[in-house]
Amino acid sequence: MATLPFLEGDGSIAAITPEKGNKLHIVYSGNVFSLDRTAIYREDGKSVTLHLSYQIN
Repeated sequence: MATLPFLEGDGSIAAITPEKGNKLHIVYSGNVFSLDRTAIYREDGKSVTLHLSYQIN
């Protein structure tokens, strides 16, 4: 199970930085067509939800 892609656009991701807890900060440059505030994946049979924050340049 995965909810990818979490961001669609015609630019590029400049950085992904982990933050406290299951949080990621994503720095993106370019036009954004869609984005999600969460991404879900499975690890060791359990669902893990990542909370995403963005800096769009």
